[in-house]
Amino acid sequence: MIESVIVQLIPLYILIALGYVAGRWLQVRVESIAKILIYIIAPAVFLGAMIRVDFNPAYLALPLILMMLSYMLTGIVYKLTSLMSSDGMEYLISGATVNGNAIYFGLPVMLTFFEPEIVALFLLMNLGPAINNFSLGYYLVARGRYTVRESLLKLAKMPVIYAAFLGLSLNVLGFELPAIAEKYWQNASGAMVILGMMMIGLGLSKLEALELKLSHMAAFLLMRFALWPLSVFALVMIDKNITHLFSSDIYQIAMIFSVMPIYGNLVAYAAEHNLYPERAAAAVLASTVFTLVSIPLMFWLIAFLGI
Repeated sequence: MIESVIVQLIPLYILIALGYVAGRWLQVRVESIAKILIYIIAPAVFLGAMIRVDFNPAYLALPLILMMLSYMLTGIVYKLTSLMSSDGMEYLISGATVNGNAIYFGLPVMLTFFEPEIVALFLLMNLGPAINNFSLGYYLVARGRYTVRESLLKLAKMPVIYAAFLGLSLNVLGFELPAIAEKYWQNASGAMVILGMMMIGLGLSKLEALELKLSHMAAFLLMRFALWPLSVFALVMIDKNITHLFSSDIYQIAMIFSVMPIYGNLVAYAAEHNLYPERAAAAVLASTVFTLVSIPLMFWLIAFLGI
């Protein structure tokens, strides 16, 4: 089981390496690729995925539940790290707690292992933590320089949100994708896998330096690969045994969601506000590499527990 998952992950990491080469030696601009992904390809993938999903009203609770969990974990981590640090690292570590790299990394991974209809639920689930990413997450890293309202305005400019809700609305109205649109939606999904993974490499190629401090790295990785998975697993067990709102597909994608690496925007936020960008870059890189272990182990755990 673990071997087969690793085999499927290896091509994705090769794409990351190719993105690094393109950025370092071919002078490919990360900003241009990012705009194509954010404003053209990702909205198309979101729109088509939401139209295709077998909609259940209970699914609307997914982003709300994950958003509440994200805010709660961010607050817990901030309180704990404030006890151990007062040099600004408490802001950076708690800011990294809000969300994983669910778009550039998570979406290509999910498209590799799951049907597009299931991936649509993964995207819907991510909306909640994404709100925290652009609100409390950005606010923490900025250390209060920007209001929550100003940060939320950045979120309001993201077209994927409107594409997702438009897709859900069309789904409820019974709209189906025409054959020609279905073909191009599948092409867009493939492009998202390739460009999304290469974007990670492109971002890494632009980093000037890395700074590794073991205590800080341990805090980043424990937050990302222990606190989040344990919290999501607890929610899955509550629903599986008590509330019975969701299916096993939701449990599986939620558990995979919980072991995504730290989101790449953290480096941009840290650089913008001069908050240890080298340490942020090292944390993002280490968490991305660590997913070679965390994702196969999570698939094994899902199979072992029969979730």
